[in-house]
Amino acid sequence: MTMELMKTEPMTAVEVRSRINRIQEVMRAVMKEGTHYGTIPGTNKPTLYKAGSEVLLATFRIAVEPDSDDLSTADEIRYRVRAKGIDQGSGIFLGSGIGECSSSEEKYRWRSAICDEEWNETPEDRRRNVWKKGNPPYQIKQVRTNPADVANTILKMAKKRAQIDMTLTVTGASDIFTQDIEDLPAEYINQGGEGRKPVEQPRRKSESADGSGKVENIETKNGKSKAGKPYTKYTITIGGEKYGTFDKAHAETAEKARLEGAVVKPSWTQSQYGRDLTGLEIVQAPPPSEPPKEPEPDSAPPDIADEILDRLLAQGHVSEQEAQTRLDEALAGINAKRKYDIGKLAESIGKNPQLGSALMDWLVEKGW
Repeated sequence: MTMELMKTEPMTAVEVRSRINRIQEVMRAVMKEGTHYGTIPGTNKPTLYKAGSEVLLATFRIAVEPDSDDLSTADEIRYRVRAKGIDQGSGIFLGSGIGECSSSEEKYRWRSAICDEEWNETPEDRRRNVWKKGNPPYQIKQVRTNPADVANTILKMAKKRAQIDMTLTVTGASDIFTQDIEDLPAEYINQGGEGRKPVEQPRRKSESADGSGKVENIETKNGKSKAGKPYTKYTITIGGEKYGTFDKAHAETAEKARLEGAVVKPSWTQSQYGRDLTGLEIVQAPPPSEPPKEPEPDSAPPDIADEILDRLLAQGHVSEQEAQTRLDEALAGINAKRKYDIGKLAESIGKNPQLGSALMDWLVEKGW
């Protein structure tokens, strides 16, 4: 169907104001921050996401007609898309937007190595150690991405960028939203100042501002790399957030913390697959459980074994069997609260069989 750009009367100031009011009303009533738009540090306006552009296009009944150009080479996937905005009722061409995406962009050109073995086996010109922004900055191992693996992603991203550009142009929403800031690498964001701070989402009770929390779950997935090497990936849930890692040591630390109910603090980097765990630290161990206390005696006597042995020196000898019998009779009559230093008594009797007789005499004397 051929679309023609038809001459129309310019909008009045009231109509322009009405359109802006409609966009703001849709933002309040329909859109959700984090889903349809978001505020990126270093920007003064919210960034419009693809889901938000679709809401605005549906609100003003605008159809999208994309047209793509394949600019790929042998070592690069690259698309440029032009998105036309068409009024669904009249078929009038309202405007267009343009977007481009390439596999040479930083976030598509490189990915985190699955394991040290994969990084070591990758040719030197297709691997690297790269610094990432953090406190303090840190390095991660990366390998080159196969461009064919991200071809569809590149095309979809180019279309998304073109669609958002067309949405902002046709609806006149550029004074409310900016575009594609979320597509920039983190290193390029917030270079010119703090900008407007994003709205902080409510956190779970088990989650803190630095990501600390209790380990809720650990999932294990086994597989093989493209080179045929087996691997195990662990997905660890901490404070409602999922972190991925191939490091068995991190998984063992997480399991230990989970069993003990300890609080852990994760270190991580954001990748196209989610949060990649780079470190895990136990920051708050559970309080140690105190051993049950032995009942205190009514009156703590001196060392019974020493006193009995002293008395034993002044008495005649008895047989080992008689000593053991008297000891058993004596212990059976002692109240549970008065079981004091029984270990020493047993040890002493084992060394000297005559202790039983002296023990019985001493107990009678003490009124026990």
